[in-house]
Parts: sequence; structure tokens; C-alpha cells
Amino acid sequence: HWAKLWAEGGEPIVPDVSLTLSWMLEKGIVSHEAFITQLSEQSAKEYGFERTLDKMKSEWKELLFDFAPYKDSGTYMLKGIEDTVVLLDDQIVKVQAMRGSPYAKPLEAVVVEWSNKLVYMQDVLEEWLKCQKTWLYLEPIFASPDIMRQMPTEGRRFQKVDQMWRATMQAGADAPGVLQVMTIEGLKNQFVESNKALDMVQKGLNDYLETKRSAFPRFFFLSNDELLDILSETKDPRRVVPHMPKAFEGICGVKMRGVTDAEQAEGGPMLDILCMISGEGEEVPLTKDAPVEPDAERNRGNVERWLSEMEASMRVSLKQLGRDAISKYKGAVRTEFVQSWTGMIVLATDCLYWTVDVEAAMKAKGTAGVKEIEQRMIAELADIVQLVRGELSKQARLIIGAMVVLDVHNKDVTSLLVEKGVAAATEFDWNSQLRYYQEPGEGAQAGE
Repeated sequence: HWAKLWAEGGEPIVPDVSLTLSWMLEKGIVSHEAFITQLSEQSAKEYGFERTLDKMKSEWKELLFDFAPYKDSGTYMLKGIEDTVVLLDDQIVKVQAMRGSPYAKPLEAVVVEWSNKLVYMQDVLEEWLKCQKTWLYLEPIFASPDIMRQMPTEGRRFQKVDQMWRATMQAGADAPGVLQVMTIEGLKNQFVESNKALDMVQKGLNDYLETKRSAFPRFFFLSNDELLDILSETKDPRRVVPHMPKAFEGICGVKMRGVTDAEQAEGGPMLDILCMISGEGEEVPLTKDAPVEPDAERNRGNVERWLSEMEASMRVSLKQLGRDAISKYKGAVRTEFVQSWTGMIVLATDCLYWTVDVEAAMKAKGTAGVKEIEQRMIAELADIVQLVRGELSKQARLIIGAMVVLDVHNKDVTSLLVEKGVAAATEFDWNSQLRYYQEPGEGAQAGE
């Protein structure tokens, strides 16, 4: 500015202790009043910008990152960066405004340098937080030896990122000043490359989960986190059992061949599943025709395989149990039958025989036959009422309660058939009702 004033006045001006106002007045400085006013305004603005920049830089000197220990992982996570983000956003806006001002021209190099530094810090934080979010999600997953064994490629990629993460977080924790952390060499590139690697790991993880879901479709009922909980416990089938209700709504537990923990710890046949247990505590034995052997060589480490065996055994067992119950229903005392069989088998058999008896009565006696069925059902309900009033187990009371609801409905339908004079199974009033039929087994005829 003094150089510009020198050029304007034509006299050399040296801003030292010998420079006085009277000397400048003698040199006719007043004649350059307009120029001096403009120059003074410009210099004041530039000085204001200098002070603003100095203030901005000073605000960062005492600002620290909060590196908090993360569980028992031996490393840290970045917390409480709200103040840092707010200050960063505020200063970026201010610097951008400075760069657009004509008064900042002499300070352009300094302003641009500080602007670039702030943008770099913003980019680093963005990549850092993205990396932290993904790392926090994947770390407990790849801490499982089972997952590492099943996904070796993704495991190696994650370990490489994990090493970088731990080294960077340790360096930050040792010197937590924001400006100090931002001077770590290649910090931004490290996080950018780590995020690319983590994206590949997540894609590989999702593809892996899809293959497991394709192998055992009931896994589609589970979220990724729930499925990973199961897959991380493949070595010990006992630790998978608590997750079974997520895939099998009616199965809340199982019984294994080994009764004690010591027996089950032997593995092998001692972990064979012999019985499935409902949430109400009802136990249903599994057939020997479809064994479930979680620790057999063919299933070891592949939970979806023995869960598929569980599904198949469940179907076969219930089918065999159902056919057995149906074959014995006619010769059994009804009040005893309902207490001797699995709940859903009792209900299905009850409804099946109601349909069979009504249609047989129609065929034999027409409307009169249906009337006889109605009277018989009223008597059966009276017997059940007497049974309910007696001593029953909790499980039996639940089954009978459900059966009474179905019996009352079926009795009402039968009464409606009597009222409308339905005499044949082909009439609409019968065909419009919910009826129950047994599908023939392979190689069997209908009704067998």
C-alpha cells in the first residue's frame, strides 16, 4: 500500500519513525485525498481478512478429537465430532465468501491454501465416518472364526483394513489435536481405499448370504444380522438352537440324544436331534426315517444342511404322526384321544372326520343322516365340557380349548345344513363351507 501511495504522489515514502504527517502535507498529499481514501478502505478490508484468517486458524489450535475405546477390541472409535463439523462448515462458508471478494486479491494464496485445507479436512471426516460405520458393522462379524473360515477372501480384505484402522486410531489417540491428526500422511487416501475394500467385503458378504438363503429358503425370513448370528455359530449346533424360532415359527427348542452338557460336548451322535419342542412346551418326536444329525461329517460347519434335514424331518414326522392318528381315531375314546396326541394333529383329525362323517351320513341317509351327526356332535361337546371341568395338564387344556372352538363352529355348520335340508355332498350350501380332506400318500388311494 505504501508503494502504491509512493507511485501516486511521485515522492518516495518510507514508513519508518522519521515519517511525519507534516512532511506528507508539505508534499501535497491532500491533493490525492480520493485515492488515499480508496487505498485506506482497501487496506482496512485486507487487514480485516487477515485477522479473520488468523482467528479461524486459532480456533483449531485447542480443538481435539474424542477417541473412545471400542468395547474390548483394543482400538478406538471417533466420537463427539459435532463441534468439529459445525466449525468446519462455518469456516468453509466464510472462506468461500472471502475468495469472492475483490479485497482478498493480495491474500489469495493464503486464502486458497486455507480453503483447500478445510475442504481436505471435510473430505477426510466424511470418508472417516463412512469407514467407521462399516468397520463397526463388520468387525464383530469377522471376529468369528467360523465366518473367517467360510469367507477367506473377504476376511483377508477386512483384516487389511482392520490393520490400517487400528494404526490410524492409535496415532490419533496419541495426538488427538484435530490439526495434528489431519497431518497424518496419506490420511484421506487411506480411508478412500479402505472404503473401497469394505464395499467389496460387504458385496461379498451379501452374495454369501444369498447363497445360504438359496440353500435354505427359510433364511429369507431372517435379517442379515440374524442370519450372521446363526452362521457365526456353525461349529456348535447347540448355539444355533436359540435362533431356530426365527426360521421355524413353531419350534422353540429341541431335544438332543445327549441329555447332559457333558454328553453333548462329545459331539457326533450325541447332538442328533430327536424331538422338537413348541413355545408351549409340547414335544413332538422326530421319525427315525428322516434323522437330523447336525454334527455328522456331511453337515459339520454347514448349518443350512442340517436345518434342511430338520425341515424335512419335521414334515415327514408330522405326516406319519397325522396318518397314525387318523387311523386310530375311530377306535379311540374321544376324550382320551385329545389328550394322547399332538395338538395340531388332534385338531386336523377332528376336522377331517367331521367332513368324512357328514358326507357319509348324507350319502347313507340324506338329511336324516346329517341330523344324526348334529345330535352326536352336541353329545360330544357335552363330554368335552365335562373333561374341561376335571383335572387337566396345561398343554391338554390348550388343545381342548382350541378344539372346542372348532367343534362349535362345525356343529353350527351342521345345524345350518339341517335347517336348509341339505341332503347331498354336491349341494352348494355344503360346498361353500370349509371342509377337510386327507390327501393320499404315494401309491395309496384317496382315503387311505
